[in-house]
Amino acid sequence: MTGSGRQTPSSLAELTTLIAASPGFAEVLSALHSGRSATIDGAWGSACALSIAAISSAEPKRTHLIILPTIRDAEEFVDELTDLPNSGILLFPAWESLPEIIDASDSVYAARISAVRRLSQADRMPTAIVTCLPAVPFP
Repeated sequence: MTGSGRQTPSSLAELTTLIAASPGFAEVLSALHSGRSATIDGAWGSACALSIAAISSAEPKRTHLIILPTIRDAEEFVDELTDLPNSGILLFPAWESLPEIIDASDSVYAARISAVRRLSQADRMPTAIVTCLPAVPFP
């Protein structure tokens, strides 16, 4: 405890536990569990990854989809999440350019196929799938 009565976490796992105990967090989980959207005000930078880690820890049997604006944002977010405990994170990358011909040696093609293969294995479901808008097919 600090002099102000607040607990100082000694690890990232403890920090996610403190986030989960924050006022309003139960309402966020309830909204997400019922299929509604939820907002965590004031979360920016690494606090977003910590919030996702807390949500994933509270609902370990669910896979959470995080869609970020750009490829770079998604890659950086995955880097932040992989430093957290119990992170079963899957990056679903976007094409950096539209392929003229699909080439099996292309690293993005291989990563996308690997991600789809992992999603088809019920015993290896990730806690979170991180992707970006360019990777999401819209009709």
